[in-house]
Amino acid sequence: VVAYGQGLTHNLLWLMTAVLKQRNIKLEEIIPVSSPLFRILLSLSGRMLQGDAGLYGELQIDNEHALTMLDTLEDLLRGLKKKIARGDLSAFSQTFSSARAYIGDARLKELAVQSEQLVKVVS
Repeated sequence: VVAYGQGLTHNLLWLMTAVLKQRNIKLEEIIPVSSPLFRILLSLSGRMLQGDAGLYGELQIDNEHALTMLDTLEDLLRGLKKKIARGDLSAFSQTFSSARAYIGDARLKELAVQSEQLVKVVS
């Protein structure tokens, strides 16, 4: 379970930064108009990227679940891309609702309280 918690998190944060770089997005332009959630994720990405690339690489390479996790991420991203390309709001909403149901109402409320504290820090 730890392998998923660390591996997925590290990859998502790195990929977010990599997309911004590849699309040539200037941080000084996007940060002032970004949402608190974006700033939180960028802060976490910055924290991670200050670390040792070799260590993070070893964590991924030594993670027996890394390839399966990346395959799942790739499949889900392809599915999301298709929904958006088709303009299929219903399918998007179903996927969103499925993720919400996975977390559950009680945990969503708990996480909302925690995230509100984070939003106050970056706002």
